Amino acid sequence: LTLVRDVPKGHGLHHFIEGYIPTKEDYVTIIDDVFTTGKSINEIIANIQQTGATILGAYVVVKRGKGKLSVPLNY
Repeated sequence: LTLVRDVPKGHGLHHFIEGYIPTKEDYVTIIDDVFTTGKSINEIIANIQQTGATILGAYVVVKRGKGKLSVPLNY
């Protein structure tokens, strides 16, 4: 399980990614609660791409907007 923060914690290791850090051998699916503009998921995508992992897509519980992503969006 990996948690990608929007900003690093103010204490501890100050990482954007907490928990398991994906590698280039990993396949990742992003899960979020609400999709409106896509800004937060796009920020997560940018952070995960730095690890070299393959992002398969994103899943959201509620889709409110029509934002654009570089990965498939499922809801």
